Amino acid sequence: MRVNVNGYIFGQNAPPYYRVNTANLGGISTAAGGNVTIDAGRDVISYLPTQTDFNDNNSRFDGGTGAFGSQPGNVSITTAGRNVYGHFVLANGFGTITAGGDIGVPLLGAQSQDFALSLIKGGWTVTAVGNIYVQDVRNPNGIFKRSATFPATLGTITLITIRRLSVIFTGNSVENHRR
Repeated sequence: MRVNVNGYIFGQNAPPYYRVNTANLGGISTAAGGNVTIDAGRDVISYLPTQTDFNDNNSRFDGGTGAFGSQPGNVSITTAGRNVYGHFVLANGFGTITAGGDIGVPLLGAQSQDFALSLIKGGWTVTAVGNIYVQDVRNPNGIFKRSATFPATLGTITLITIRRLSVIFTGNSVENHRR
């Protein structure tokens, strides 16, 4: 099965130096505003760049599920008693991820079942009955920053709230391996 790795196209000549891949956006996503709501009875699994994807240059698109465009759009992911895995994106809005089980996997778990967030402007609230394992929290404004000429900036309202007694930052990130 071929996975659609597309999200942003980086390396543009004008700020913010990336754009949404509107022609081939992956995941359950919006490219120009609008909301994404997933309410699942079982697991929710989104694309997440792995080390293999990095080696194949597929991680460079920041693919996943969410609201990619600069226009407002919110994201709501809910599972009934099960788990959430993958990469979720918010460019300009507020998102909630609620799992009846775990979110992500422990460091020694399957890398494809990690959990990561991207946020430019807005906020995420992440809640789980089980554990929350966070691979990475990224800002697409700074992911592939190639020079000091454009700063990695966040919007005026940027908030990440993680609710659970056990939250583990695994740090098992593609970003740690790109040098």
